[in-house]
Amino acid sequence: MWHRQRLLGASLRVFLRLVVKGDRLAEGCALPDLVQADLAFAGFFLHYAQTRAQLFAMCEGIARNLKPGGLMLGLNSNPHQATFRGEAYFTTTLPYRTEGEGSRMQVSLYDPRGQAPPLRFPIYHWGPETYAEAFAAAGLELIGWEGLSLDPRCVDRFPPGYWDHYLDQPPILVPVCRKS
Repeated sequence: MWHRQRLLGASLRVFLRLVVKGDRLAEGCALPDLVQADLAFAGFFLHYAQTRAQLFAMCEGIARNLKPGGLMLGLNSNPHQATFRGEAYFTTTLPYRTEGEGSRMQVSLYDPRGQAPPLRFPIYHWGPETYAEAFAAAGLELIGWEGLSLDPRCVDRFPPGYWDHYLDQPPILVPVCRKS
């Protein structure tokens, strides 16, 4: 695991949250120098990069805003798998046309009660090697890709084995990087 004790024990000067929506993608690629933070949180951010150049620019913007030794945590689509068929969990990630490096994917989130139409939005699939290159070029050491864990109280509310597919092939991972 990625040194939780250090993170929890650190005095965080700034919590930098990077959020990009639709037409604000260009702003995310040209992220200005805002602060020198101990921690940057790039939640559901990097998988909106439509090109390698945009991904590299996003990582550079994050790195510019981190102190040496600072951490970048994210929430990101799983770079090890492009698709996820998780209808049981009310979500899917499927290609628009073809799968592959840089391919446009469609995420669909379904209403568990079935009373509203699915919420659909595009993301872009980049493999682990491309992310590693982008992080390294920005001066970010990739510590690893961490999985999400489930609260035991949540697990107990469902039949045995219900979460197995989600945990075996997680649609979301947490990239953890340290600025060199």
